[in-house]
Amino acid sequence: MIVNYYTSEMVADLLQSLQESKIDTICIVDNSVDTAELSKLKQLECNDTSIVVVPSVSNSGFGAAVNAAIEHLDPSMDDLVWIINPDTIAESDCLNKIEQTLTRYPNSVVSPLITFGDRGHVWFAGGSVDIRKGRVEHQPYDSAPDLQTLEPYNVGFMCGAAPAFRYQTWKLLQGFRDDLFMYWEDVDLSIRANQSGIALMIDPAARMWHKVGASSGNEGQSSLYYYYAARNRILVCNTANRTSIYSASFFLENAKFLLRPLRREHHEKISKAASVVRGSLAGYRMVRLTSESTTVS
Repeated sequence: MIVNYYTSEMVADLLQSLQESKIDTICIVDNSVDTAELSKLKQLECNDTSIVVVPSVSNSGFGAAVNAAIEHLDPSMDDLVWIINPDTIAESDCLNKIEQTLTRYPNSVVSPLITFGDRGHVWFAGGSVDIRKGRVEHQPYDSAPDLQTLEPYNVGFMCGAAPAFRYQTWKLLQGFRDDLFMYWEDVDLSIRANQSGIALMIDPAARMWHKVGASSGNEGQSSLYYYYAARNRILVCNTANRTSIYSASFFLENAKFLLRPLRREHHEKISKAASVVRGSLAGYRMVRLTSESTTVS
């Protein structure tokens, strides 16, 4: 299933790359709430009977859209469900490889190895989550893929760009949090999977290519990214470990994130840094209000 937000052209390219894959239903949730954008998706639906377009009444965010789409599909417990970012391209045998891995490891979440750029370097081949610091890392990042390692392996963090699983696993995890809107839904899911003993795996024999940042625009990361990433790291880490968000290491990591737009961005540095501040304040405010509400009840 695919969540679309003004990415219909990229969705068309993705669907082209999936033509050789055996897929019963491709559900596209349109969060654009735009007649012209919906019309483009409906044209794709007309050209392929396996495609089902589900228009949203409002932009519900990534996690809520995925949850709604999967429930709309009403899969059986053993069905394979694959969430795919629109700005990706799958190699022809990617899904087949993933399905083989899920047959071997049915109670797991599996991602292909994802590359980016002209050199085909690694964008995602696994990662880690440090709740104490509120830090997520892709490991290894921007390196040539290890062509000698083709066996699936376990990781601590599962990126939300292309995870696949049996529906029964999704039910055990209870889906994505639907209150984050965008960013860190995959971190939260990874933490819960690790706590539940559900394996997170990379199949390096399955490959996808990611057009990094394409669905967010070409002006670097957006102010919305900085706001929601700053806010949601606080919400997610607070849920996982209530004391971590007040630690010195967590505040230090927040300071590093505040400096990121000033160091990396070429446009709107100050406004993006301000978004980090606003997002952080919103996160701590929401934690405080939740705590007060719990205490009262």
